[in-house]
Amino acid sequence: MKGFRSAKRTYTFTFMRKFLLFLSLLTTSVFFTGCQTSPRSQQGDFEPLFAKFYLEAPEDTRLRGRTETITLPISDVQIDVDVRAVFVEWDITQVELVDTRDGPVFAFRLTRDAARDFMRDIRERDRQRRLVVIITADDPSFRPIVGAAPVVRSFSGGIVYMYLEIPDERAPEIARSLDMTSEAIQDEIAGRR
Repeated sequence: MKGFRSAKRTYTFTFMRKFLLFLSLLTTSVFFTGCQTSPRSQQGDFEPLFAKFYLEAPEDTRLRGRTETITLPISDVQIDVDVRAVFVEWDITQVELVDTRDGPVFAFRLTRDAARDFMRDIRERDRQRRLVVIITADDPSFRPIVGAAPVVRSFSGGIVYMYLEIPDERAPEIARSLDMTSEAIQDEIAGRR
């Protein structure tokens, strides 16, 4: 009877050691998996850029003074926009540069909530108005970058496609900075939940 008890203790002790070893390996692997950086954040330093989208103001709003006039720097087109932004930097999850025959176009992928709210709130007559993006930086010497396109042509499937009025050679750098900024903002939002 004495041998049976010691065998039982040895079995229990061995089982507990194996279980604790397994648990510590699992915890360690989860910890190191959580500490991995995403491929986008391994791209080095970048200048944070912030994009805000505005909708062209309808005629009745222009008369009430709730607008701001935006001038596109290359084409010198002036657009009166509503002072309330439609999308802001935390509504953007990813920015990619897409090559087209007309030059590089920026693809701003929106959060599901932002895209849904925009589609719900936009009326049929608003689809002919223009969507204007203004890109700024914390650096006071940075000149804002502006682009505009009709809503009907620029918004599709939760992505806003926009040509910016910049030289084509600056497009990759701007797209990378916008994408890295959106990733950093989304990571910060996810960390607060």
